[in-house]
Amino acid sequence: MTHFDLDTFLTEISPDAPCGEDISYDIEFLELDRLVQGTGETQVGDHIHESAEPDWKKVKSQSLKLLERSRDLRLILYLTVSKLCLEGLPGFYDGLALLRCVIERYWECCFPQLDPEDDNDPMERMNIVGSLSPPPSVMSDQDAMK
Repeated sequence: MTHFDLDTFLTEISPDAPCGEDISYDIEFLELDRLVQGTGETQVGDHIHESAEPDWKKVKSQSLKLLERSRDLRLILYLTVSKLCLEGLPGFYDGLALLRCVIERYWECCFPQLDPEDDNDPMERMNIVGSLSPPPSVMSDQDAMK
């Protein structure tokens, strides 16, 4: 198991902004968001370029870098998935532990922030966490029955 210092990401970023800044429109976050998508299959003339997985090492390092500035659940999601892909279940465990601790400790101020005009509906946050467990597809259910 690789070293992962959970406490580093559980301390306040600053006294006046414990969760740091909103990075939703930050160029580094947008690049990370694009990087996580990987590359789709493309065709140039007769040549087909196959799709490629994201560069999980870059995803991990960029997520860690941005977590120094923001306690954003999307960053934790990207970090968790990258650690799962690179380190297996121990990495996934580390990511889930960080997610749990940030939600417990910083629910009021973590990003994306709750919207008081929407009765502080946590749906966006729930969708982020829920994306760690996608619903099974009909096709995978049929394949499992064979």
